[in-house]
Amino acid sequence: MRGAGRWLLAAWMTVAAAAAQEPYTLRLQWQPGEVCTFRESFRGRGDLVRQRGETQDTLKLDATGDGLRRWTVEEVGEQGARLAAASTAGKLTLTMPGSSYADGRPWRGYRLLVSPSGQVVESALAEAVDAPEPTDPLPFDLDLSEFLVLLELGMLPPGPLRVGESWQSPAANQRLKVEGTLLRVSADAAPIAELETRWRAAIERQPTPVRDVTVDGELSGLVTLRFDLTAGRVLAARGPVELRLNYRRGQAAAVGTVLLKLDLETTRETK
Repeated sequence: MRGAGRWLLAAWMTVAAAAAQEPYTLRLQWQPGEVCTFRESFRGRGDLVRQRGETQDTLKLDATGDGLRRWTVEEVGEQGARLAAASTAGKLTLTMPGSSYADGRPWRGYRLLVSPSGQVVESALAEAVDAPEPTDPLPFDLDLSEFLVLLELGMLPPGPLRVGESWQSPAANQRLKVEGTLLRVSADAAPIAELETRWRAAIERQPTPVRDVTVDGELSGLVTLRFDLTAGRVLAARGPVELRLNYRRGQAAAVGTVLLKLDLETTRETK
């Protein structure tokens, strides 16, 4: 029983230490004129299912993407920071049996007003960079810029958290659902927080270049994110992502479905 008593005492000390732990507040910090760059990439495979009357066929897909995004802090005020998130380079490739597509244009850029908690207060597309149209354009949109931008802002918890605690996005946000957990915080002089974030984003129905055909879908994933608590910045995020697209003609059932499973990564470059 003496041995058991020592184990119980040690367990109680661990519980007491956790209870006394101060919560961490994860907040972005910006300096006017600050510039940083993230290297973005994804790799994966999937299926394109085409419905042809009563029959359907399935094509195997391979997809890759590589890009660079430059963040510029234009202004810092009471509401937060005004930022430009410009893609300075991008390359998307898609291959399927008998066909190959490539697009070397920079990805979509954004102009944003962002609060210290990473909430996007205002958002607008930046003016597209002039670049030659691809010879073989991709048959569907593989530009994941909107989600990459959110990752690079952290999708941070709204309030303080202790290690092991979780949060979720407000119920009012129907388009983007986020659930996360603060996994650990390093004991270094410049502590790094590691978070696990599960998210699901609806892709609203929109027209396609094909007459009477629309597309909707969903983007979801589970990413691990590293955040520098002292500097107030995201260092890296990586994890599996699933992209589902449903193509419909008029009000009829889907005429085609794309399902891609990708490994995604974005990393802040150091000088």
